[in-house]
Amino acid sequence: MYDFPNSPTTGQIFVPTAGGPQWTWNGTAWTSSGGSSLGMQIIDRVYLSSATWTNPGGVLFTEVQVQSAGGGGQAANGTTANNHSCGAGGGGGGYAKKLIANPPASATLTVAASVGNGASGGTTSYSDGTTTLTANGGNSLSAAAAVGSTIWNNGNYGGTATGGDINITGGPGGWSQGIVTGAAISSRGGTGGDSVLGKGARSAGTTTSGSAANVTGENAVAGYGGGGGGATSIQGALSAAGGSSSQGVIIVREYYSFAGSAPAPGTVIRRVYTSASTWNNPPGLMALEAIVVGGGGGAAACVSTVASQSSATGGGAGAGTAIKMFAASDPAIAGSQAVTVGAFGTNAGTNGGNSTFAGLTGGGGQGAGAAQQLPASGVFGASSPRTTGGTATGGDLNVPGTYGEQGIRAAHGGVSNSQMGGGGGSYLAQGQSGNFQGGGAALPGVAGAFPGGGAWGPANGASQAATGGAAGGAGAVYLTEYY
Repeated sequence: MYDFPNSPTTGQIFVPTAGGPQWTWNGTAWTSSGGSSLGMQIIDRVYLSSATWTNPGGVLFTEVQVQSAGGGGQAANGTTANNHSCGAGGGGGGYAKKLIANPPASATLTVAASVGNGASGGTTSYSDGTTTLTANGGNSLSAAAAVGSTIWNNGNYGGTATGGDINITGGPGGWSQGIVTGAAISSRGGTGGDSVLGKGARSAGTTTSGSAANVTGENAVAGYGGGGGGATSIQGALSAAGGSSSQGVIIVREYYSFAGSAPAPGTVIRRVYTSASTWNNPPGLMALEAIVVGGGGGAAACVSTVASQSSATGGGAGAGTAIKMFAASDPAIAGSQAVTVGAFGTNAGTNGGNSTFAGLTGGGGQGAGAAQQLPASGVFGASSPRTTGGTATGGDLNVPGTYGEQGIRAAHGGVSNSQMGGGGGSYLAQGQSGNFQGGGAALPGVAGAFPGGGAWGPANGASQAATGGAAGGAGAVYLTEYY
């Protein structure tokens, strides 16, 4: 908060911070050295556990984001010979966002913790006596039953939200699948559901017939509110636990007015960069928020196949994202700063490029190379491994990209099937589970979401020509200027 002088005279100069903007009284208002009468101070407060928010005084309005926890992945019951169990993914947590004018003296914040193994996420909420925002946790179920037949279990529902200007239901958990053909058994856990501020766990992987085995569900891997992965068990293995979800979070952004004869709260300008450029620190700037997202990984084509053969390419991984709020006087953004934007990974399965700005790096996601052609023998097999998400550095918040799923092929009694690998997600782009297809059909790759999403890999059944890959989502740099 700036304490402007009382009873100023025309032409009087005020410099609130060394090296900051200079203000001049024009007879009716203070104007900045940039010729504007605008000014604003912004502070972000991030709460990872329950607390009380106290109004520091002088807050003109607040923007509150409430993200609840995801649900834990569903467990798999212990099995006997010739049967299997496959748990679905936990649902993503709900999200609410609201702009609150003239906020009261305090608010009660309740933040839901991470949960695991079949537990539904708790409620995250904000309440100040006048305004209440509620985000419910993602759902989960008790352990999946062991069966001796082919089954697909639907994923768990995402949590709902109320009270916001924007209320978004969390993404559903991915379905699990088990396939039985005679003595051949395969089982795969479901993916965790995504949330607005987080990504669910990818698939827990696959167990195959031949010996007793289980795979514990994977934990949610990025941000807040993602669901845990489902577990699998096969051929007499013990029960396997579902994966843990990501916890909830509350973010309170405070917008300040000014004391004394202050100008009106000011302008906000967002600049979106999709190619290399230069940003210049403008006069009168009070704060700058940077969101730096790398390029998503691409997915290469599937090779051609013959009768009873199949192949499936894995998904490209999502890009990393670095986020930081800079004060205008921060040396890191002084003068001119280069903006570098990461290119998308191509349909040849190349990696996405890095995006950079003022010491922040959003790393590109790994691309998925060409899938192998696999013969009819065996049951499940990874014809293309999963890919690694991009990293991020330099931010107040560094969110890694989620990995791209492996490409799976399957053959049962001469029937060839395949599972295209789902693409990974970035902080601003949803990841998606790949589609399953059977009967020898072919599915081309699907481009990754912008910005920074990984491509879905193609799948190729029996007697098909090569099936085309897809590119990842391009990177981007978002700069929001507050005056």
